[in-house]
Amino acid sequence: MPEHPDSIGESVAFNDAPVNRDSQIRYTRRMRATISVVIVTFNGRHLLEPCLRALFAGARLPDEVIVIDNASRDETVAWLGETYPSIRLERCAANLGFAAANNRAIRASRGGYVLTLNNDTEIAPDALARMASVLDDAGAFTGAVMPTMVFAKSPDMIACAGLETFTNGVVRDAGVGQRIGSNQAPYPIFGPSAGAALYRRAALDDVGLFDPAFFMYLEDADLAWRLRLRGWETLAVSAIVRHTVSATATYGSPRKAYYLARNRWWCLLKNLPASLLQRYAVDVARYDAAATAYATLTGDRASLLGRRDAVRDLSTILRARRVIQSRVTVPVDEIAAWLLASPPLVTTLRERRVIRALIGK
Repeated sequence: MPEHPDSIGESVAFNDAPVNRDSQIRYTRRMRATISVVIVTFNGRHLLEPCLRALFAGARLPDEVIVIDNASRDETVAWLGETYPSIRLERCAANLGFAAANNRAIRASRGGYVLTLNNDTEIAPDALARMASVLDDAGAFTGAVMPTMVFAKSPDMIACAGLETFTNGVVRDAGVGQRIGSNQAPYPIFGPSAGAALYRRAALDDVGLFDPAFFMYLEDADLAWRLRLRGWETLAVSAIVRHTVSATATYGSPRKAYYLARNRWWCLLKNLPASLLQRYAVDVARYDAAATAYATLTGDRASLLGRRDAVRDLSTILRARRVIQSRVTVPVDEIAAWLLASPPLVTTLRERRVIRALIGK
């Protein structure tokens, strides 16, 4: 497993000047905001073809598309240059991970809105138009919108309808495994999954980008927490994106288990206000004890290593925490209202079996 990186909290280079959100909204209503789409890929030429085909078949076309290649060894670079010469290609000398690569592309982009899109997705023809329209018309504190992601092999079933968080510190995909419903008006969610999220640039300027230390997994949850702590809202939009879940990193792999275990603790320790950490300490400890026991019994060494590495440099995590907590503008009770009652571990295990069945693995 990778060594503990030194970059935790690096992306939290906030803009300390107050954000004039009302001016931002008036501007976007007066002039249609430009949209930048950023797509991170790693050995994903076979995934990019349907992803880009769907994106460019949409009713609303992006103003720019940036594909950032994480040192792929397949024919991605040559294929993109030949097939989509208008796309801006950023090449990395090494695999930076999902978080840092997205940051590099976002910093290079120019749009007032930024759509982060997984390379293993296919966006519906009306999805980008719907998301942009909702963000155009949303209130001054709306920092992001998100469509419903459905399983590519089971498009009537929800893969993710936003992120939800629990009193035990777990963050999971909302609605996963449920049948998709009919169209509905936009509604508030805790935060967006970066697999398909349209962010307002003013919100990203305010809270910072993804924490590169996360490398992959839960970096979007960490960003969602920072948006929420600063009062930026997220809306779920009635639009569809098909997702080939875990096409790059295998579902249930040791690599994924490691990052989920490690990054859950980083996300929790960086973002949960002190009074809520104290209030839900028993919930957090109970879950972790059960998860650790289960990992030990099943030989899941990766999860155990992830938990170990989460606390190897606690002082660095706490420095990032101090910066984040010093900028909180939302009352604690408002944050607490978003925390759902923690389900038993058996419910989580049952959900994993459902996901495996829906992705066909």
